[in-house]
Amino acid sequence: MASDADRPIDPPRDPDAMNDPADGAPPPPPPPAVQVQAAVPIATHVTCPNCGYNLTGVPIGGRCPECSLMIGRGTIQNPNLPSSGEAVASMVLGIVSIVTCFGYGVLSVVCGPLAIYFARRARKRIKAEQFSASSSGLATAGYVTGIIGTVLGLIGVLFLVLIFVLPLLLALIAAGSGAGAGPGVTPGPVFSP
Repeated sequence: MASDADRPIDPPRDPDAMNDPADGAPPPPPPPAVQVQAAVPIATHVTCPNCGYNLTGVPIGGRCPECSLMIGRGTIQNPNLPSSGEAVASMVLGIVSIVTCFGYGVLSVVCGPLAIYFARRARKRIKAEQFSASSSGLATAGYVTGIIGTVLGLIGVLFLVLIFVLPLLLALIAAGSGAGAGPGVTPGPVFSP
């Protein structure tokens, strides 16, 4: 077996000769296409909602040169839409449902479904462009925290039932089984051998 030191070294090749199709090698692949970020269209006049700077030519996902506000599609599509109060309410209710789930669970079982309801309602209104698209993150957070809080709240309520109600029922059943021998009744004589 020959080692690498025994092999002859290939002479350096001319770079132009490497691209020659007569060599039998396929031509090199073209360079990758350059991806251009979408920018605010020149035909539209969009100003930063924070400082009023003209955002023409600023890439989407970039920042306003004046105030460093991130420029998203919601800012460009309709910057004057308000944020959704329902989305904020769903997120707050979802957080409250998670925080209160280990107390007694009852408040969590109420707040969780309300968070889910408000989140769904906010999503529908955001899709109908009644509210800013930036509120969709709040609605998603409210929906997820509402589900988690509801499930944990139901587990908490089930735990309370097992801890308090089940022993009470067992005590009532045990008291009911000895109803034949009430107080004041002495048992008959006991004979021992």
